[in-house]
Amino acid sequence: MVKKEDLKTFTKLANLIINDKRNANLILELIANLDEHDDVSKILGASSALFKVFCHLIKKHLIECTSANTNNPPKANSSNPETSSNNATSVNEMYKEWMNDRFQTACERWFELLSHEDAVVRQKSLKVLMDLLKVLTSTAIGQTGGLYDYPFRFIEKILWGLLSLKKRKEENINIDDNNNNNNNDDDNNAIIIKHLKSLMENDFKECMAFDDVRYFFMKVLLEDLIPKNADKALNFELLFCLLKNFNMPKSTTTTKPSVTSSSVLTKNTKNDGGNDGSQMLKNFFVYTSTDQLSTKYSLVKEHKKLFTNLWIRFLNMDLQKSLYKAVLVVLHDSVMPHMTSPLLLTDFLIHSYNAGGSTSLLALNGLFILMTSYNLDYPDFYGKLYTLLEPSVFHMQYRARFMYLLDLFLYSTHLSANIVGAFIKKLSRLSLTAPTPALLSIVTLVTNLLIRHPNCQTLIHTKPAKLNGPQMKNDDGVGGSDNNDGDGMVVDDKENDGGAGGNNLAQCLSEDPFKENEKNLLKTRAMESSLWEIKTLQCHYHYSISSRACRIDQVLPIVELPYKELLEHTITDLIDKEKRKKMKVVPGNYLPPNSFVPDSLNDLLSFS
Repeated sequence: MVKKEDLKTFTKLANLIINDKRNANLILELIANLDEHDDVSKILGASSALFKVFCHLIKKHLIECTSANTNNPPKANSSNPETSSNNATSVNEMYKEWMNDRFQTACERWFELLSHEDAVVRQKSLKVLMDLLKVLTSTAIGQTGGLYDYPFRFIEKILWGLLSLKKRKEENINIDDNNNNNNNDDDNNAIIIKHLKSLMENDFKECMAFDDVRYFFMKVLLEDLIPKNADKALNFELLFCLLKNFNMPKSTTTTKPSVTSSSVLTKNTKNDGGNDGSQMLKNFFVYTSTDQLSTKYSLVKEHKKLFTNLWIRFLNMDLQKSLYKAVLVVLHDSVMPHMTSPLLLTDFLIHSYNAGGSTSLLALNGLFILMTSYNLDYPDFYGKLYTLLEPSVFHMQYRARFMYLLDLFLYSTHLSANIVGAFIKKLSRLSLTAPTPALLSIVTLVTNLLIRHPNCQTLIHTKPAKLNGPQMKNDDGVGGSDNNDGDGMVVDDKENDGGAGGNNLAQCLSEDPFKENEKNLLKTRAMESSLWEIKTLQCHYHYSISSRACRIDQVLPIVELPYKELLEHTITDLIDKEKRKKMKVVPGNYLPPNSFVPDSLNDLLSFS
């Protein structure tokens, strides 16, 4: 906050400058306080005072609005030597020219303060710049007779201040060691990026709620800033954050279905062809006496056109892998609904889907929207999805996202039993090596797929001839599991103690007709196999997993089991859940001891 004494001093200086031109040099004192990086109060107070002075000068036409559109402030006309001499000696012209120079200097300071370490200073700098933009625009409209004209050069400098990595003076430390100097620069850049991101995600996003501001900022970014700085070090991370926070208008027409709802596979998802293109926007930052509704920036389709071109330009840049993944995370939800034609992302998403690994997982969402809502033809989608089912997928950061989408993609009842059966069997096979937190979601998904696709329930009762050997026991045999219903297979618990259980598992793997490495879903022979892997999980050490696996031996319910809340489970969640359980009877020795420490050696031996 601004100290009272600072506010009083700076307000007095501002009033002196406004009331008398002879006090113009006092503005240098105000601008100098913008460099006091360690004194936030002085920066805030000087900013408010300078804004007051410049607003007065702009309204009095002593600062030309066109000066914000050029690199240099306007100079006197020197085409005629005699006229040039007269202008040079003119006090008013000299005053006007000098004040334009001071305006440019102060704006440069505010551009640099956008990355200041103090959040209040960053917010104040952006607010002052946006308010000056409003005053410049309003004054320019008055000078041009109502024509709507934004100072594009001024907007370009604001954007450059948000996207560049300028070093603050207090961070420039003289270090003799070049390596230490480089490390210091990297640390400074990381700090500046963090500060600018915070500014763009809050105050800048609020500014972009105004339709005219959003339109002209996107226009300047697309037509001026990016082309001019194509060979310069534009920070792509900051550019991505900026694009994310263009607060695009919400369509008033019926929106296309999202993959976050299962309705995408059960309802008719016909493309509406962008019927909201003629929707009019009325939330303006600067209002004029003319009919603004007849301009380009009042049409949603014009905003979408700029937004689409910006993102296509950005996606064609050489992005780092981490940033590439971050783009895929937000693409389906924050970008595609606001594009003129999301099909323009087809090549990008298909390339990402074919890349493999976590990149393929993140491209699933956007690609599936194009298939279900925009009639994109991708015939081998489920084949590629099947190849993504690998043991490593359950150890990735995006495991929960993938499992949710996998359930959504297999929601349609029109899928053939061979395709669904292959996914069920592959999930069951992966459950043998999956981490404990993932097993709950895997077993629940398998159970729900069996409920959703009754034709695949034969996997529960299938009993292949090759697996009817003497080493697999059922209820009628010598050993076996209490959970065995005689139809499926299970590893014998009693033989596990002697090491025979491992042989049984090896035999199941070798004699199972299921072809795990087959990429053609119709040739996996999954429907000829059985869910012996789920039977094996009935002997899992964790009660929640073993009890969930036992459900396949019971009559399956009509309603699917709760699934979404299991996706984010971790091993800590499972342990905490067990710790919260109240035990009515605690297992112990069948002979209750008299004390915790035995009285004698005989008492100790009596416990054995």
